[in-house]
This record gives sequence, C-alpha cells and structure tokens, in this order.
Amino acid sequence: MKYAVISDIHGNEPVLRAVLEDAQNRKVDGFLLLGDYCLSHPFPNECVELIRSLPGALVVSGNEEGRLSALCGQDQSTWTDGQMQVSYWCYRTMTPENINYIGHLPGRIDTVLNGVPVHMAHSSAEFLGDCAHHQWDAASLALHCGESFISSDQRKEKIHRYLSSNEAFQRTLAALPDGVYLFGHSHVQWSYLTPDGKKLLMNPGSCGLPLDCTLEGAPYTILDLSEPGHIGVEEIRLPVSLEKQIQTIRESDQYIHAQVWSEIIIKELKKCREQIVFFLQFVESYANQISDPVRPYSVKTWEAAFRLWNGPQAGSIPGGNIAKA
Repeated sequence: MKYAVISDIHGNEPVLRAVLEDAQNRKVDGFLLLGDYCLSHPFPNECVELIRSLPGALVVSGNEEGRLSALCGQDQSTWTDGQMQVSYWCYRTMTPENINYIGHLPGRIDTVLNGVPVHMAHSSAEFLGDCAHHQWDAASLALHCGESFISSDQRKEKIHRYLSSNEAFQRTLAALPDGVYLFGHSHVQWSYLTPDGKKLLMNPGSCGLPLDCTLEGAPYTILDLSEPGHIGVEEIRLPVSLEKQIQTIRESDQYIHAQVWSEIIIKELKKCREQIVFFLQFVESYANQISDPVRPYSVKTWEAAFRLWNGPQAGSIPGGNIAKA
C-alpha cells in the first residue's frame, strides 16, 4: 500500500490538482492530508471540494481551519482591521458546507495501515512537544540560509545530521511507540527513519507554499507500506509555474480585499522562504514605535508597516500606497 502525504495547501488549488494527478499516476492507494487547506492562495473552496472528493482520504485539521472556524458567529461589521483581511475574505468566500466540513475535522488521527501504526496531526508538537528539531522550521531555515538556496539533498543532510546528534530529540523519539508519525505546519519537507526502521517521522512540506529555501517545485511525500515490516519514503518535488501562481494571485478577488497579505505570499513564493513571520515581527515593532495599541493591526498601521518593510518601490492600492513585492 502506498499513500500520498500532503500538507499545507493554503488555497493553492491548481498545484493541489497537479499533485493529486501526479500521485494517482504513481499508483498510490490513498491520501493522507495534514491540514492548512485554506488561506494565502485564492481558491479555498476549490481546495476543500477536491479534498472532499477523495474517496477514503484521511484528513486532519490545521491551524488555519481553526482560525476560520473561530470566525463563525462573529459580528462581521467589526471586521475592519488590516491584519485579518485575508481571513475575512476567505471566510466570506467559502460556502457554509465547506466551513462546516473543515470545522468538524479531527485534530489527530491514529490508525493502522497495512499493519503499521500511523499517527497524523498538523504539527509535530502533537508528538514531539517543544523539541530541539524546531531549529528547522521555516523561519529558522530562512535565517540559516540567508538569501541562498539549497538543494533537497543539502537540506535533508543538514537536518538528518542535526537530529541524529541532538540528545533532546533522540530522548523524545525513544519514548515514542513504534510507528509512523505524520505532520506538516513548518512548510519544510523532511523525514527521519530510525536505524532499526521501526519509527518514521515525516513532514511532506507545503505543496501550496513551500518555504524550505529549495527551488525544486511543490513538495509532497509518498509513504510506502507495501512490504511487511518495511517503511519506505519517496520525497517528491513537482515542477510548477511560479509565474502562473503569481499572476493568479494578482488577478484574484483575494488580491483586491487583502493586497498586503497577497503580496507577502508572492514574496514567499519568489524567495521560497518564510516572510510572514518576519513581517509580523516588524509590524509589531512599528506599532509599538508609533504608540499604536490596537490589535489586530488597523488598516493604516498594517499598510504603513508594509511600505517600510518592503522597500522603496511603491504601487497604489485603495487606502494607501504600498510597495510591490
């Protein structure tokens, strides 16, 4: 039995569709999905509809699903800030049926596939807690790489060497029962199989928004449980068009209603690395500097911070001028 493990789609329906087609061409027997199906690309409904159409797929919730569910029942007349524009747009765009679907997804699935215990959650914290491997989340990797790109082989070698030698990680791993542990959230593709082959940790990366400083396409991973007692891993990077993704975002309704966020996503696509975390740190510092206590950030503060953070090149949007990525 082979399973396509997919995570962090973030509304990128064209890439999700390409990944599903590629996986089907590789004769997978099923799909395991690890959360964050909406927000950042402009096709949340289409992504959820595709996921719902997959027969027998195992699907867990991510933090973005929780964020959207938290908006249910709120007074939408209060949705006037700048920071949450993309969440408001996404919620208003999605059908009630799809909002209900993502709101009822489990946070964790524990099952057995072809005799192997398999555990699924959106974040590795569900299994590993605040373990030292967080050195390799997207923000840490971006700081580690600077403006440089690395190959998948280089990234895998660096992460594996660190995990193999880190005592805190090894102690935490030793306490886990044998089996497969699947998670996403960090947008960094990696896997770690213990030397005895009895425990596998796997992050398939983000097919919708890869942030692992690698220029090799959209990631997902195939989990191979075909042979009794054997756990196989095949990491895939599917070539996709960066230009088409950027054009699609800029021509979307999302771009009209959440232009700052959309431009940051475009910058992440171009750089293949974390940007939002760093912008949020910047806007918090900026808001404190101008003595603005309002949270979520107002439109004025949100857009002014983006102009400063993003550099001197400026373009015009409703409500103020912001820089183009």
